[in-house]
Amino acid sequence: MGTTPSVEGAAERRRALRRAALYTIGLVFGALSYALVLSLAFDALGAHRVALALAAAAALVFPVAAISGHRIPTFGRMWQVPRSWVTRDTLIGFVASGFVLGLGFLTPIRYPTFFVWSALLAALPPERAAPVGVIYGIARSLSNWHSALGPVKPGLEMPERLMRRNAIFTRAIDLATAASAVVIFILLSAGHAGSVVGEEHPRSERVGTHPLTVPDRSPFEVDGSGVFVTARGSGVAAPGAGLWFVPLRGRVRPLVSREWVPLVGSTSGAFAAVAAPDITGPVAILADGTATALPGTAGAACVSWSRDGSQLAYITGERQLIPRPGRMPMFGWLGTLWVVRTRPNLASAERIADGLFSAAECPVWAPDRSSLAYMVRSAAGDWSLRLWRGDVDAQIAALSDAIPSVLYRTLVWRPGGGGFAFLDGGSIWSSGGGVVRALGRRGALRPVEVRGTRGAEKWGDPAARILSFSPNGRWLAASVGAATGIFRANGRLVRIVPGHLMGWSGSIAVLTEGAAVFGFPPTLVRYGFIPGRGGKVLARSFKWAVVTDPAGHWFAYPDVHSQSIIFRRPDGRILRRVPVRFYPFTLQARSADGRLADPAGQY
Repeated sequence: MGTTPSVEGAAERRRALRRAALYTIGLVFGALSYALVLSLAFDALGAHRVALALAAAAALVFPVAAISGHRIPTFGRMWQVPRSWVTRDTLIGFVASGFVLGLGFLTPIRYPTFFVWSALLAALPPERAAPVGVIYGIARSLSNWHSALGPVKPGLEMPERLMRRNAIFTRAIDLATAASAVVIFILLSAGHAGSVVGEEHPRSERVGTHPLTVPDRSPFEVDGSGVFVTARGSGVAAPGAGLWFVPLRGRVRPLVSREWVPLVGSTSGAFAAVAAPDITGPVAILADGTATALPGTAGAACVSWSRDGSQLAYITGERQLIPRPGRMPMFGWLGTLWVVRTRPNLASAERIADGLFSAAECPVWAPDRSSLAYMVRSAAGDWSLRLWRGDVDAQIAALSDAIPSVLYRTLVWRPGGGGFAFLDGGSIWSSGGGVVRALGRRGALRPVEVRGTRGAEKWGDPAARILSFSPNGRWLAASVGAATGIFRANGRLVRIVPGHLMGWSGSIAVLTEGAAVFGFPPTLVRYGFIPGRGGKVLARSFKWAVVTDPAGHWFAYPDVHSQSIIFRRPDGRILRRVPVRFYPFTLQARSADGRLADPAGQY
């Protein structure tokens, strides 16, 4: 026959359960806070693998102590929760003491899980460290619940039998924590822990005659926004190899092995690449599980897809170097511009134009239809801007400048379509609806040119020019030499900032390379649109490509020092740092709706 608990016993039971609940809340928040702080700190330093090695080393030693009960010399506890916190039957007392335990201050020295636990958290990215911290906090609270639900006596004393069981709980958690570190370390060593610190492609494609063997899925079958990157070779000019998709959220996804050098991707799911190491071979189209080599494309340059992925443009010919005394030479190709239809079936290439093409002014496709704008110099030495629309190839403008650009493109389409803009004769021009007109007043670019050419050689070169629209199409940035002018889309100058254009910080600021202003090493600087405000330095020793989300929600660039991709918000704050375990080079940005964007500028 059962017995009814006394009033004092029932009250003590309620107090015990309340203490356990408050203690658990503090434990979970403490462990979660500690997990995020450690993970974010090592994420910023790019030192996840170092922490994982420390976790594995500690995990191999500490289980021996946990099993044998021997003490390992460790740092002593510097501070503990005052006993008055625990004896005081208040909300703040038990939540605070649980929080501090979650931070690790009360981890038993005889079973020093705290050191394995800390290293393991530092080895995990934040999105994985957070749930691990919550689970750890809950696990640490089990012994408290066991005590609360077991036989209780008034006060803080517990039966010896419960103390022994709690010791077993503690030791089991110690061993589980150590074992998890060992397992993750083994997985990483075996090359299967890509979800922790990035992932390399586990397969290798055979390179031979076409059709060539490639992954069983199209490289562009990815979801969400992110960045397509390649693994950079040694040296700034070395070609990249392999292809990975680094998402804004989620794990890094390998797409193509390092036996391919990727060139450019399409929204249709195809990718243009050349086989490594002979990068002068033919261009291959990677799509639908096969690689089809295009005849006559050996050594092709300026490879680009139409926006619907149905046509591919490229230039073949002899590489040219046109000297310019005291200035950067102009690189280009003396040859032919071709367009080949790749969908629904591969057709013969169509010859579009012959002449000299600048390496900085590759032909560009319209974002809303299959129109191709390009600049070419005729045998007579005159540059012209032309537009190809399938069955029609027409001249849009005769250019007055001797060289369009030696740095990057000065011919850009509006993001939403409806025409394009270009630089010529110190002005910004717009073409649309069959009409060519100056944006703003004629000579609007002259103040930028005066500011940007105060210097020598590269930094003051009037032919080192770049033009780009912001992602929302409401702003224009035009660089000349070592200065960048920020214009409204109607051509009105808003301000001039130092450095040449590297990209866009969403649609609210520009990113420039400020070595000429801040001195070496090269520096990535963010400038807003408000006149008079200074710039914010984002990275030093920076010579890499910046890509911006076509929707304007973020921008990203490689950090070769930590071998990671850094995502930032438009206001410049870091959004995510993703380790990739190789020296990355950004190729294109992908928006959530599948649009692609090339870098807006370059070093």
